[in-house]
Amino acid sequence: QLAHEVRNPVASVRNCLEVLRRRVEGDEEASELADLAIDELLRMHELAEQMLDLHRPRSGDGDCDAMRVSRDVMSVVRVGLGDQDIDLRVDGPEHAFAEIPGDALKQVLLNLVQNAQDALAEGGTRGTIEVRVVETGANVRIDVVDDGPGITDEALPQLFDPFFTTKADVQGVGLGLFTAAGLVRSHGGRIAASNRPDGKGARLTVEVPRFHAGRSEVMA
Repeated sequence: QLAHEVRNPVASVRNCLEVLRRRVEGDEEASELADLAIDELLRMHELAEQMLDLHRPRSGDGDCDAMRVSRDVMSVVRVGLGDQDIDLRVDGPEHAFAEIPGDALKQVLLNLVQNAQDALAEGGTRGTIEVRVVETGANVRIDVVDDGPGITDEALPQLFDPFFTTKADVQGVGLGLFTAAGLVRSHGGRIAASNRPDGKGARLTVEVPRFHAGRSEVMA
């Protein structure tokens, strides 16, 4: 309900702020305050959109090839690396079909990979992020593994909580992993976080039901 209440007036408030900013041109301090207010308003809008996405009706169950989605996600992330020297890898079978819509899984993996990217940025500009896809009986497991600083003991149990963030700047509102967890759980899956056994980085794990064409045909 809060997200709905915040979302509707955002455009009107932004228009008012834009008018005020134009009227104070020449006043450096007032212009900076107007810019700050607009930036914070846009962050509020992003927060509302992410909250709404968790409660948006899904168009059917859907299924996708988790390997194809993983490759697509890495292609998107690769374009935005900038000066970060990060090796992006995908490992798994040729195909791995899962009972989750492709757009939902793509959003989940984008959030997880970008979280790993942020972790590597804190420790420098170099590192490796690997998406590993494995079919495990009734499920498809996807591990997003990095060789960054890992997750602190204090942060680990809160990682998927709303508004929790370890970022020192104000750019994140702490909803990326919360949104990812909500999407996974809404499609019958589970999500977990851990540090790698060798102590060299973190592992975020998603498990979703494996898609079986034969079962769908019987149900139809």
